[in-house]
Amino acid sequence: MNQIEGYFSHQLPNLISTLTLILAMIIIMLKINLILGLTTLLIIFVGLGIQIAIMTKIIKSGGLDKNFAILDQINSATTEYVKGMPEVKIFGTGAKSFKNFSKSVGEYRDFTSSMTSMIRPGFVSFRMFILSVATFIVPVGIFLMSRNNNLDFATVFIFYLILAPAISVPMLKLRDFAEGMNLLNEVVLRVYEIIDQKELAIENTEEEIKGHDLEFNNVSFSYGNEEVLKNISFCAKQGEVTALVGYSGVGKSTIGTLIPRFYDSSEGSIKIGGVNIKNIPINVLMDNIAFVFQDSDFITDTVFNNIAMAKTGSTKEDVIKACKKARCHDFIVKLPNGYNTVLGKGTYLSGGEKQCIAVARAILKDAPILVLDEATSFADSENEYLMQEALSELVKDKTVIMIAHRLNTIEYANQISVISDGKIAERGKHEDLILANGIYKRLFDIYKKTNIWQMDIEGSENE
Repeated sequence: MNQIEGYFSHQLPNLISTLTLILAMIIIMLKINLILGLTTLLIIFVGLGIQIAIMTKIIKSGGLDKNFAILDQINSATTEYVKGMPEVKIFGTGAKSFKNFSKSVGEYRDFTSSMTSMIRPGFVSFRMFILSVATFIVPVGIFLMSRNNNLDFATVFIFYLILAPAISVPMLKLRDFAEGMNLLNEVVLRVYEIIDQKELAIENTEEEIKGHDLEFNNVSFSYGNEEVLKNISFCAKQGEVTALVGYSGVGKSTIGTLIPRFYDSSEGSIKIGGVNIKNIPINVLMDNIAFVFQDSDFITDTVFNNIAMAKTGSTKEDVIKACKKARCHDFIVKLPNGYNTVLGKGTYLSGGEKQCIAVARAILKDAPILVLDEATSFADSENEYLMQEALSELVKDKTVIMIAHRLNTIEYANQISVISDGKIAERGKHEDLILANGIYKRLFDIYKKTNIWQMDIEGSENE
């Protein structure tokens, strides 16, 4: 968007003034002497024809698309390298980590070298014609002087020798504008790729939601060709907590993202209150769901606005009340400007503090369906206890989907579904699953061991 704004606010006015200057110079030259004026125009048209041929050749060869693709790759590699700098320094993997960035830069160097070799002859010819207008005018002028041996024509000829070369400056600027247009075209195409994305289809909006039970019926989902979920079926009752557990990467968070239609399932159906979520208007669906993400992001704005965005028309009293319930009011008031502190501009929050604010946002929204994706993953022991208190306040009378690795947080869930290899392998309450001695029992035993784990130091007094 900055490219579009920059073009229309800066380059476009300059383009108009440049075209006006070129047009005025051509009119003046044609008016003073038609033959010399036409000669100048011919030279300019030859130069422009060469430039157009160059640009056509680049476009047909896919050079522009490849140029932007490689630049995207460099940007991605640069961001990855800079973000990973702490790990690079700690583990001394600078050479290895620099490899991707260096490879991207090398590919761009090779690409620009090949493109330069391809367009160099045409570009040199273009500049030769545009910058050497006077050189081509001289023989024409001498020929005309030999036939019109008078002082008036000599004066006109000298004027042309001064004016004609001056037209090369705006003509070269015109070429730069053409390059800017190519860049603008690519930017606009990318914007339209987003704008042209189809809206989520709403098949039938006449059905009435009755209650807020959440049902998954044989739901399958794939990321590209990778099938992540296979025939998932369960029912999360209103007023109950349904927990999803399993090893990392089995699809727990994916189940959570399907509920607000961040993605659509490839097979099966998801229903809220008996109505397929594909038949619920998006604004109604979003009003019915609150989501506490594992890694919550905030906009560069005040703490108050980051929380109040959950509910239109929220007052400061509403926000403070929600924050007190979420146990985050105390640390917010200690920030430089309290609730008016702008996040992201010198003020940064810890992972646990971010999650507390995310919980406050969910409390303020007060939606009947709540999805908690590792809502206490960043909390320390003290904050985890406070967040557990906050969550117990939040889940009252709601349909709760709780995705968790810390299994102590879901021991008292009404039902626990164990996800394995994209399927529900086990289902039941904590006690039943422990007695079943299956995947859940193994996960719980591992979790208990991690809680009592201590570093075995050779030569310690415990040995």
